[in-house]
Amino acid sequence: HFVEKHNAKEIGFISGPLTNRDACERLDAFKAALEECGIEADEGKIAYGDFSTDSEVAINTLLERNEHLDAIVFANDSMAVGGYNALSKRGIIPGKDILVSGFDDDVFAVSLEPPLTTVEARAASLAYTAVLNAEKYINGTAPKEIKVDTNFIQRNSCGCDDIDTKILFERLKINGDDIDIAFNPKYFMDALKAIESEK
Repeated sequence: HFVEKHNAKEIGFISGPLTNRDACERLDAFKAALEECGIEADEGKIAYGDFSTDSEVAINTLLERNEHLDAIVFANDSMAVGGYNALSKRGIIPGKDILVSGFDDDVFAVSLEPPLTTVEARAASLAYTAVLNAEKYINGTAPKEIKVDTNFIQRNSCGCDDIDTKILFERLKINGDDIDIAFNPKYFMDALKAIESEK
């Protein structure tokens, strides 16, 4: 999204600690996404936080090494909160002066100013899947990995002012043509006539 829609090239990443499996997976995914976009991952553009809101040191380290970043991706939303604080102290506005995104779609993400663009990854879905596999865990045949779908949640911190309906329709599995038909006045009039004729 940063590269294709906003033409970002200088993208920083705030990772969780490398002792954490989720942090390693998210860092690997970030590097793979850069590679897919033809951008080489630069270790100098990666700093390490602790998945908490106390991530200002990591942000400051990243910004001191890279004065001209276009965007920062946070490995979770809590660190993005610390990022907002650090950026504010430098007079940098997320979504305007620098593009920002998080991960997890925590409940507070929408109430940040500006609302945080993030990725929804439902822990409840993981728990539900684990419960469904309870018997397999007991008898030793459970899958080694459980994966759930993630969804890009576009808000304003990524530099977008409006909702990308294409992304929203894909996420909700809605056909855009159906929406156009549903909001067409002629569609409503035809539907009302059909109802009247059935009376």
